[in-house]
Amino acid sequence: TLGGEVVDVLPNGMLVIQAVRQVSFNQQTQLIRLRGLVRPDDISAQNQVLSTTITDLELEVVGKGIINDYTYRQNPLVRFLEKILIF
Repeated sequence: TLGGEVVDVLPNGMLVIQAVRQVSFNQQTQLIRLRGLVRPDDISAQNQVLSTTITDLELEVVGKGIINDYTYRQNPLVRFLEKILIF
């Protein structure tokens, strides 16, 4: 469950929604951004929307921390120099 907001209303009545959540664990921080279109009829009486009713769904996950830093692949020249210089 993510809390979000309506960021725009299109001329055809569709709502542009966006939700952002930041999650931190094990020295790793991830930013989760969800964006999509929703029909006003798909919003429940509790002001909720099911993920299956969101069209043009965009989901972005951006991470920063020790896991991403370790798995980030450097260019071949830098990797070669690290192997030579680090003993």
